[in-house]
Amino acid sequence: MEYRSKVSWKSLAGVVTGSVWMVIGVSRVIDEWPLLTPALVALLVFGFFYPATYRTEGDALTLRAGFFRRRRIPYADITRVAPSSDNVRISYALASPALMIEHKGRKALVSPEDPETFLTDVDMRCPQLSHHGNELRAM
Repeated sequence: MEYRSKVSWKSLAGVVTGSVWMVIGVSRVIDEWPLLTPALVALLVFGFFYPATYRTEGDALTLRAGFFRRRRIPYADITRVAPSSDNVRISYALASPALMIEHKGRKALVSPEDPETFLTDVDMRCPQLSHHGNELRAM
């Protein structure tokens, strides 16, 4: 099943603003920077952040953000899925609050439009986890 990310326009505006500043900083060495800035910002935003989707399939959860970012997390590697307000790090979440997925010492943030359905779906695919309130953790 595929889940779309909830989008906080405040978060997306932050990504765009950060991208603009990054592109302006890099493009100071290029004479044509006013012409290139919109294209580079669009490449950064749509290439690496928007849209974000999460797909439960086969033996793994697949996270996608933009056209270039993709992470495949085998269900057997997931140790915890819990609410998180930590959306400072670069993630697959476009809104807060988000869900933190812990797996093999790594973390990924997601923000599905329907977090309860997403949690139930992941719970059914991860026999090593059990539902405790609004999170899934290893038994």
